[in-house]
Amino acid sequence: MEEKELRLELDMLRDKMNVRHIKFAEEYHKSGGNGTLSAKLAGYSDKSSHSQASRLLKDDKIKKYISILQQLASNHFEVNREDVINKLTQIAFGGEHPVGQQMEAIKILNNMTGWNAPSKQEVHHTMDELAERTKDMTLDELKAYRKQCGLDE
Repeated sequence: MEEKELRLELDMLRDKMNVRHIKFAEEYHKSGGNGTLSAKLAGYSDKSSHSQASRLLKDDKIKKYISILQQLASNHFEVNREDVINKLTQIAFGGEHPVGQQMEAIKILNNMTGWNAPSKQEVHHTMDELAERTKDMTLDELKAYRKQCGLDE
């Protein structure tokens, strides 16, 4: 659904809900799904907030309201690879951040752009370790293990 349609549906739902229910749904969305806290902030007592949250989350109008809020939020949170690279470049070379953050941004940029050469890793096992590791493998598993170790190319 487009944003305009979602906002219209949200308005229609508001007309069918009471103020506490709207407040609960909005707080639930803001808190990332903390029902007890949302119920307290919507005006329910500390003592009953947990059970009220459980009850409110079963209400179809409230569920729909929360769902629409989440859809609207996701429409505004579109980040792509280019955005991330631009931000990391700004951190790395903008001069406004501490050196540690700049270095971390450079490391992440190197990994994202493929500038880091693949690193060679050597693993050495004794025959006893190898025997222990492979003793319960089937023939197919042994073949796959040999391939994984670079022995069957």
